[in-house]
Amino acid sequence: MKPTKKFMSISATRLVLAGWLFVAYGAAAQGSLDQSVLNTSGSSGVGQVLSSSNQLAQTFTVGIAGQLTGVDLQVFQAGTTNQLTENLVLVVYVPATSTNPIGTILATANVYPADVPNLPQMLAGALVFVDLSAFSISVNQGDVLSLALTTAQPVPTPAYVHYTWVTPGGLNGPYSAGQAWRALLPNGFDALGNRDFGFQTYVDAGAIITVTPVPEPSVAAFAAMGFFVWIYFNRWFHRAGETSKK
Repeated sequence: MKPTKKFMSISATRLVLAGWLFVAYGAAAQGSLDQSVLNTSGSSGVGQVLSSSNQLAQTFTVGIAGQLTGVDLQVFQAGTTNQLTENLVLVVYVPATSTNPIGTILATANVYPADVPNLPQMLAGALVFVDLSAFSISVNQGDVLSLALTTAQPVPTPAYVHYTWVTPGGLNGPYSAGQAWRALLPNGFDALGNRDFGFQTYVDAGAIITVTPVPEPSVAAFAAMGFFVWIYFNRWFHRAGETSKK
């Protein structure tokens, strides 16, 4: 027996409702913008070269407690696009000391060459987003973490083909809650004066785990509404199914 129009309408409504709940959750899961240091002038590609012998890092201080869900990196491919073959590797650390940005590893993620913009794209606002939600990194306000970028890409040959991590403000970075670092291998990391590398962090404050969790009123209301609406449509669906069999 073919389903009635009413049955088909109800089924479509159920799918739309499920999709709405999924999209709403996805939007919330990315979290809120926390720390942000970017070159927004749209006219400068000044930065530090990344290569197999030149590794870079940026420390930052968490401003929102919750789960670190992702970061934006202001990096670009210098020179002819699509000439780079090695990935960038992002490692999130808890710094060992105030003079060493490398310490306990919290997450490691690959960034593929195809996902890194060229200079004109970066100047137009393109950033590299790295999703960290799968690592469940819990953070508290005041925590100091570091973002380290490494690559197996050889020393630039020719010199104009390489990855570059932008330094907003040039020699005078605007970010006071962290700083840029560089390791000229085989040496360790040294601070790059007052410089910063371009980045942004995202934190999901709703992911805080406590002994007696109390959701925000808006989240609780949203969840309750979705639950009761789902029950309503389930009942409507079954009634319609019984009617169609008659």
